[in-house]
Amino acid sequence: MQASGNVVKVGTWGGNGGTNPWSFAPPGSRITQITVTSTRDCVYALTFTYVDSDQIRHVSQKFGGQAGGGKDETLTFAEGEYIAGISGTVGVHGITVIKSLTFHGSKNNYGPYGAKSGGTPFSLPVSLGDVVGFYGKYGDQLDSLGVILSPKN
Repeated sequence: MQASGNVVKVGTWGGNGGTNPWSFAPPGSRITQITVTSTRDCVYALTFTYVDSDQIRHVSQKFGGQAGGGKDETLTFAEGEYIAGISGTVGVHGITVIKSLTFHGSKNNYGPYGAKSGGTPFSLPVSLGDVVGFYGKYGDQLDSLGVILSPKN
């Protein structure tokens, strides 16, 4: 766990690979959608959508590699819903990567995306803070993933 200002970074889960470190936390905005690029083997990339205070929709860059034959699945959080945790698995797909990923909303669960079995499980339920973003590393796949939390509003 690493603290910086009013946020705390928790994690990462995954491997040590990935030449591209990334971090995404839209200032003063709520993540409304997440697009997960995955195959039956692992999670390749994440893309985030948020709406700013002027109600303008923004889409982040894609954080991850290009999945050959992979598919994009977009989850949309309901109005008033927030991210209440994540879970998934870590395993080997050439190197150690995020094999599967589930997002736990305050109203619904989304996933699992990626591999349907195998890997070492991880889980982060969040009750004493708000998930405001994510960070990690990627190369060809999503090598590692962590969560950025702020104090509960």
